[in-house]
Amino acid sequence: VLQARNNARVGFVGSLDFFSNDFFLSAAQPNNGKKSDKSGNQDLAVALTDWLFKQRGVLRSRNIHHYLKSDKSTPRFYTVKNDIVFNVQFDEFVHGKWMPFNGTDVQLEFVRIDPFVRTTLANK
Repeated sequence: VLQARNNARVGFVGSLDFFSNDFFLSAAQPNNGKKSDKSGNQDLAVALTDWLFKQRGVLRSRNIHHYLKSDKSTPRFYTVKNDIVFNVQFDEFVHGKWMPFNGTDVQLEFVRIDPFVRTTLANK
């Protein structure tokens, strides 16, 4: 499973059997020795295809503000040694509606040719 920088998504499975009724309805036996009526194959396949077809895991950003920490100005370009404040709000597309996203692992990356700043954003 991969998402490219242009938000294109791709996934590979080893066989079309992955999506078959036989695999969906097959029983599983976990390490504890108890046999379950149904494995998680169907749940995995549905979650994977929902993500691949952008029915799940779609975010949008809004209210983006950034400025120099020292004087709250917004220059046209930042340099490597600038301390920057960056604020953004994210929404997630859930069941056909945009809802506030409450993530704790969102990363911000400043890039020229190669990334020179990559940091996890604080959720406030």
